[in-house]
Amino acid sequence: MIETDLTLTGLAFFGKQEETALLLPWRVIFVVALASNIRQYLNKV
Repeated sequence: MIETDLTLTGLAFFGKQEETALLLPWRVIFVVALASNIRQYLNKV
């Protein structure tokens, strides 16, 4: 799951430059979700 989240985050960050303004809210959501998943993963380990 973490690899998938990293891929989605990468797509959000490295998307088309013209869409940067539109993607900004989604970037924040992806980063928050990624951080949350990493915390959960570390807690399991």
